[in-house]
Amino acid sequence: MFRQRPIRRGKVRILTLLLGVVFLLLLMVLFLYNYLKNNYYQNTTKSVNREATGLQLFQVEKNEDIKLISKRLEEEGFIHNDLYFWWYIRSNDIAPSIQAGTHYLAKSYNYSEIAKELTKARPKERSITFPEGYRIDQIDARLTEAGLIDEGRFIQAAEIFKKEEYDFLSEKGLEGYLFPDTYRVFDSYYNFQSKGLIVKMINNFERKIKDLYDINQTDKSLEDIIIMASIIEKETTNKDNREIVSGILWKRLEIGMLIGADATTRYGIQKFTDPLTYADLDSDSPYNTRKFRGLPPGPIGSPGLASIKAALNPEESEYLYYLHDANGDIHYARTNAEHNANKRKYL
Repeated sequence: MFRQRPIRRGKVRILTLLLGVVFLLLLMVLFLYNYLKNNYYQNTTKSVNREATGLQLFQVEKNEDIKLISKRLEEEGFIHNDLYFWWYIRSNDIAPSIQAGTHYLAKSYNYSEIAKELTKARPKERSITFPEGYRIDQIDARLTEAGLIDEGRFIQAAEIFKKEEYDFLSEKGLEGYLFPDTYRVFDSYYNFQSKGLIVKMINNFERKIKDLYDINQTDKSLEDIIIMASIIEKETTNKDNREIVSGILWKRLEIGMLIGADATTRYGIQKFTDPLTYADLDSDSPYNTRKFRGLPPGPIGSPGLASIKAALNPEESEYLYYLHDANGDIHYARTNAEHNANKRKYL
């Protein structure tokens, strides 16, 4: 009988230890529960940035999984935690109500506001294309022709757009930064939003340019690059001569020579089709690069990716002049005498 006592004491100690471990585990679970609960509450009721009131576009694909939607929302900076948002959607049975299509979100939205926007039914959409080199007034004209706006409505929206929400935009305006491309827009006069298209075009520009422009690899500002690219877009006829023309125009700037691009003069006086007169070429518009040295004040249209690349990567050559013949072919010259000879020969 006396030999069994140590065994009983050992069982008591083991039982006490087990109870202690269980108690500690319960405390840890309770702590973790409260921690997750508090974080979940904070994530669902607070926004990423309550001051960021600007709307941005967010596309939901047809039958897209809510986990992927949550992940993309976090990647694009609309939420802090994709897991919490996924749980919020599932626990509130919101997933079946989420609508495919384009939605307008702000980083000031909390989970409830984001979910509300994602469940809104979206009107039918259509594709519309804006070619390289298009100016803002040409975008306006195409939208007007498509029956989506009254004439001038897009121009007005571009003028009042809050440019400070994008740190790379010029204070002078949006010209040059509305990336030429094909876009999906609401197929209705009553549902189409000029601001929504502007946001799409600027975001597209930002995506396209971010892998090209590196301030550490060039001494030129992004604004100067886009201005030059817009000139190249108008002054060249195909991708094969863009880099050479870019090299010529940058060289002219470096040596203090007039750029002398008719496309900038036309933009300054808003004369885009009729032949330029001597009076036009002597206009006092700051865009008249036949009269004033340096780059014009801003872009003269929206350059495509090829022209932006050409502005960033000019090709060195011996030429200082170029002209286009009646067929659109380009002819280069090293001196003004050679250039005048080309004029007599090809024009």
